[in-house]
Amino acid sequence: MEHKTIKRIGAASLVGLHVFSFPAWAQVCSATNGLGAVFSVMGDGQINLKNDGENGQCNPTFYNANQVNANPGNLIMSGTDANKKNCQSFASSGDVTSNNSTSLKVSGSSIPARTLPTYIESSSAFDISFPNSNQIQYGNALGGSSNADSNGQYTLERDSRAVVVSKSGSVYTLPGGEYDQISISNGNSIVFSAPVRIKRLSMGGCNGAGVTFAQDVDGAVIPQSNINQIDWPAACNVSTAGPGVTTLNVLGKNVSGSVIGLELNGGPTCVNYTNCSAEKDWANMDAQHPERLQINVYNGTMTTQGNFSLAAGVYVADGDFNMGNGSPVTIVGEILAKNVIAQNNSQTKFFSKTTTSAVPRTGAYSLTPPVTELITDKDSLVYRALQKDQPGTSGHLQAFKLKDDSSQNTTPEWDATDVSASKMSADNRLAKLRTETTNWASASTDFEALSNTASGATLAQACAVNPTQMACRITGDKRLATSMVGVPWRVAPLLLGDSVLFATDDGILYSVDKTNGNLNWGWIPRDVLAESQAALSSTPMKLMEAHPWGQIASVQLLEDDVSSTAGAKVTRTYVTGTALGGKLHFSIRVSNDGKSLDKVVWLDSRTSEYSPGSAGNTNDGEAGWSSGVYGRPYGGAAPVGAVMGGNKVAYVVGGKLVTREVNTDVAAVERNFTTGGEMASASSSAASSASSSATSSAASSVTNSAASVTPSSNLLYVDDNAIYFGAEDGKVYKTKSTGVIETGEYSVDKLRTYRTGGSASAVWYVNGSKIASASGNGLILLAQTKTHVTALKYFSDKWTFAWQTGINASTKLGESDPATNPSISVLASDNAYLSAPADIINGVVVLYYTKKPSECDIKGYTFGPLKLLDGTDARGNSQFRMTDMTSLDNYVGLGDATGGAFTRFKGKRAILAGTGGDPGNSGDTAAITPAENAFRERLNWRELTNFF
Repeated sequence: MEHKTIKRIGAASLVGLHVFSFPAWAQVCSATNGLGAVFSVMGDGQINLKNDGENGQCNPTFYNANQVNANPGNLIMSGTDANKKNCQSFASSGDVTSNNSTSLKVSGSSIPARTLPTYIESSSAFDISFPNSNQIQYGNALGGSSNADSNGQYTLERDSRAVVVSKSGSVYTLPGGEYDQISISNGNSIVFSAPVRIKRLSMGGCNGAGVTFAQDVDGAVIPQSNINQIDWPAACNVSTAGPGVTTLNVLGKNVSGSVIGLELNGGPTCVNYTNCSAEKDWANMDAQHPERLQINVYNGTMTTQGNFSLAAGVYVADGDFNMGNGSPVTIVGEILAKNVIAQNNSQTKFFSKTTTSAVPRTGAYSLTPPVTELITDKDSLVYRALQKDQPGTSGHLQAFKLKDDSSQNTTPEWDATDVSASKMSADNRLAKLRTETTNWASASTDFEALSNTASGATLAQACAVNPTQMACRITGDKRLATSMVGVPWRVAPLLLGDSVLFATDDGILYSVDKTNGNLNWGWIPRDVLAESQAALSSTPMKLMEAHPWGQIASVQLLEDDVSSTAGAKVTRTYVTGTALGGKLHFSIRVSNDGKSLDKVVWLDSRTSEYSPGSAGNTNDGEAGWSSGVYGRPYGGAAPVGAVMGGNKVAYVVGGKLVTREVNTDVAAVERNFTTGGEMASASSSAASSASSSATSSAASSVTNSAASVTPSSNLLYVDDNAIYFGAEDGKVYKTKSTGVIETGEYSVDKLRTYRTGGSASAVWYVNGSKIASASGNGLILLAQTKTHVTALKYFSDKWTFAWQTGINASTKLGESDPATNPSISVLASDNAYLSAPADIINGVVVLYYTKKPSECDIKGYTFGPLKLLDGTDARGNSQFRMTDMTSLDNYVGLGDATGGAFTRFKGKRAILAGTGGDPGNSGDTAAITPAENAFRERLNWRELTNFF
């Protein structure tokens, strides 16, 4: 049967906007055009707000628009009360504050009917019921039952069908597909991993539980969710996966074919509404995303009863939208029906907000900082890791020339992901992509070529070589069919010798020539291949939606030349990093120019242990922040912390501290964080296993009385007796390589990064620098959360609070009352946040922040420089884009502020700040050049403790 294109109800034309589908991680924005009113009717329909039992008053309040769409005379709200016969509306939050309302009016024009896609109902007879918290009944007429296995999964195999259901707490995850009847009760919730077709969905006894529907999948066999009949009692919530569109098509007929429409019962009930129990003020309503849920009722009337909050576009094609009794009621979005009958209660609020399709970024954009040489000038190259979401996802590494003012050109010099003979052609990838040999620890060579046989056990290898093959196309795959390279997500590129290294969501670490982008080599770890193989054979799990890479870094060491009899030294280069959310840490040796893979030094592979900043299901940090777009720290597992000049690295995995040597596979020490006891454990990955699953000491960790600390940041590794990290409780801790946390009257953990009486926010980044002052030499640490940077100082053998700045930062934390420091002053509507780790250079601090008043309006800024010692204004003799600074706030470009790279631009020490770009527009760069001074400085997390 032919599928018609669905039409959204927010379009200005007769046909509306096509619904796009895009990955869950894709950044999106919402078009500003829409119906311009919360209520609209078709033809000569009426909008009736009158209720004679309310003493002739019109009690509902309208927000964000002062009109509804109907023909002249078809808005009914008049009564006997001369002062309140018309409903009041507020056009802005400022009008609410000043109580400046206007009377609601009618536009004088109704809205044409929309065209819905042909409704295709389920042909399945397979039922699923959740009668209690531990059992599932299933099959035709519920003939089977199942309890969870040891992995918490239910295998429902009956009537020539097998359905695997996973469970977390009281939440069951079901695959997409066709079903007959699904029934939930007793406080259980369902999450559908893909669109579904269901004949009847029955909810009951929810008590706040309910159903989460998957995003639309354009081009899939089942692109949107179709449900014939929904039984929707009180307190049963409906959510969406977001950030894309979820369309819920309701046939509005029962099993006998009778028209029943759709009835929503409140009590309270939340439909795609976040912070549902909070006060429904302007900020609360404006923060909703009605564009993420479209409810189409094909037959009958949509009726509501009681207390509910709804954020959606609703189209009732052949009936009315009829609100019964009960309050409070909040609707955010746009409703289109034959008639609208709204209840007339004082706790009823209607907020107009467009529900036009969420539109993905159409151009290339970046989520990583720019990378450039240490010495730059006009026409020097800056490297940007970029991605595109439409018409399918693709990854890019492009080189741009810098302009005279340090901004970047809009047209790249080259793209390393071009499908050409010297870059990413299938033949070149087959010749240059590698994985480690299964017995690399004892073999004569550590790396081997990938297989090109796209079947069986080597399918993942062949798909890494050439992902455009049909065998590599997973159902629902969002990757551009012609793209050879996955998206880089938040993995920052690395400039190493004559090469640029970058990692992407296809699981491959690439090295390309820095002058022309030609491919040097690529490495995909066997652990990543294993998960890729699983992804290719299991539709619900897609590797590229799990962001397999954390971060990469390089370390150069001066070592003994074993081939020399004269005791000569040789410089060698090592690349360290994290993957799979911290389940894999590694050190590999590469040539000093970065153009060749030399050897695997060690691999620390874990089964289910993760590093700070990763989520076990997506590896990408805190998925709740802006729909998972911004992972932390650094978009994935915290990077490996290294001591420059030495050969040590440290990292946290599974809540434990691991320290080991970069260049040898010996003496890995793993510790639980403790407040006492220093037992040792060590093993080599070569000794424990000769495969890619070799672990440093995963099997022999030491268990002591663990301190109640949950690391949440990167490590700042100064030496074996000074390792700093941030924690979920909003504090910074100092530990030794043994895991012993320093405590005492003046220890750093006695300080906090939040105000007295305030709540703690997890510390996401820790940075620092040694510093000289009139009172002596000391150390300053910067602890950064989503919105604040707090400076802690160590002088005279004790830690004290130094200063704080950030988004509308307070200067009083309770520990001290410092002089007023500059802070980033923004409006609540700016939705501002710190979008990259702060940088330290020349004894000053530069912050990166983003304003995002809407998903179509994203702008990146820098704030600073501020003096590292006291947080005061340090603009004297500083420049932004080679012009003297007049403000601490400086606009860099469109998109998120992504952080900066250190360079000497036109002979001046500088931070080259970057932004990621917005829909259809590339990002930009800008040099911040602080005044020159003799302060020792910390560069960035890759050069962790290189204090000059």
